[in-house]
Amino acid sequence: MKCSSCGAEIKEGYMYCSVCGEEIRIVPDYEPEIFIELSESISSIAEDFETERPDPEKEAPDQESLTAEEASRQEFKSSLRRVFEASFQKDDDREQKERFREGYGEYLDEDQSEADRKENRRQSKKGSEKSVSRLLLAVIVTAGTLFVALFLVAIFRFNRYYDFDIQYASALSLHDEGKYEESLDIAKHALSINKEEDKTKFLIADDYYELKKYDESNAVLFGMLSDAGKPDVNVYDRIINNYLAEENYDGIVELILNSGDEEIKERYLVYLADAPVFGKPGGEYENDIEVTLSSDTPGVIYYTTDGSVPDIDSTVYRYPIKVEEGDTTISAVFVNEYGIKSQEVSETFSVSYPQAREPKLLVSGGNYEIPRLIRVEYPEGYKVYYTTNGKDPDTQSNEYTKALDMPIGSSQYRFMAVDEKGRTSEIVSAQYNLKMVCFIDLNTAINTLKIQLMSKGENSLLNEYKCNYGYGYEDNSFYLIDEYTYSGSRTGRRFAVDTKTGSIFEAQWSSSKDDYTLKAI
Repeated sequence: MKCSSCGAEIKEGYMYCSVCGEEIRIVPDYEPEIFIELSESISSIAEDFETERPDPEKEAPDQESLTAEEASRQEFKSSLRRVFEASFQKDDDREQKERFREGYGEYLDEDQSEADRKENRRQSKKGSEKSVSRLLLAVIVTAGTLFVALFLVAIFRFNRYYDFDIQYASALSLHDEGKYEESLDIAKHALSINKEEDKTKFLIADDYYELKKYDESNAVLFGMLSDAGKPDVNVYDRIINNYLAEENYDGIVELILNSGDEEIKERYLVYLADAPVFGKPGGEYENDIEVTLSSDTPGVIYYTTDGSVPDIDSTVYRYPIKVEEGDTTISAVFVNEYGIKSQEVSETFSVSYPQAREPKLLVSGGNYEIPRLIRVEYPEGYKVYYTTNGKDPDTQSNEYTKALDMPIGSSQYRFMAVDEKGRTSEIVSAQYNLKMVCFIDLNTAINTLKIQLMSKGENSLLNEYKCNYGYGYEDNSFYLIDEYTYSGSRTGRRFAVDTKTGSIFEAQWSSSKDDYTLKAI
């Protein structure tokens, strides 16, 4: 069936056109009210005329009476024609025009005999009764059809009103059109039909969001969170969007942390402000340290070292923080790109410089027949001081720079190390007793040296020669004899005389070997 108004195809069972909304007419247009009113008017005129008209079976009236009667009849017929012509001028009135003619045709015909007029009146009366019957039937049929149509329309609308899919689709369409208030009303109605559909709740929350009613939107969404068994990212996305619109960053952090779900935390990590991470744990340290701070997300770290609470006005962390001797408390916070501040974290570092490490003697104290060079091992950056007079060394004592000669006879060496911080070590000491096996005594060795030097053209008689130390090379022992001027100052030359053979060598110190090199003279 097609719509009589727009021509669109009408689906079976529909009482209205889905395109233009035109009602479908089951029966032809008919205006019974006009027809009944017109019939009553004409019937009244006819009854008045019939009352005044003489009975044809009675005595015939005289000519004068007949003339008056004819004039009255002509006047009635003229009135009837005027009514007929005024009421039925359109072609659309053809059906009603024919019905009118059936009832009152005798008055519209001028050239009829009395017998014909009687027959016409009889037929007209009979036709009028039929017309009234047909009219009444038409009214009943029309009223019944209208009632059925209205009933069907009511059922149709009722079914549509309580059809969830239709109502949801309507609300969604209005939302897409930007009609959020209307969408919200229909979505609420759809939710009342089916309370289990989450998509309706999402639509309601989205409508509230578009209307900038963020609290109402979150009320719907938090209700969904409490009903859900597992966190739904669609719910969290919408709640966070509401918080972002309100710039409620603390609410975002609280929401994510309270979720208790690692996937949720990972998904929304960008909104979290995790506390800075210390590169070193707090505690006790023996040396100066550098402490680093870090964060996994974009933002700024602020810190203090004076015990105050850090905020955005505190020092911005850019480089490792140097911690020296003493107690230092570092407090820090992290502020992400959304302005969300993390919890404060603090660590206390105690740097206490210990004593310097003791120097290690590579030649232990004891009795020796073959002398050895006394060597000391110590950490890089340290300095070692020593004494040979039995007193404790200090930084004013002799500094150990190379291996020391072992004195002839009994001697005591005391050593102390000092680190870069000036911290001193425990004192280390050793007692040495050197008694070399000698076939040549010391005086003979010195005289032999002088004679040897004189043979080389030197005036050795003007110098003095002294021996305080011994030197050992492999299994040989040597007197180490120093040369002095007559005034008592050292010339810088040192000689080695073999204690067994009397062989004479010039002993020259080699820094690279940290030992003597012997050169025969």
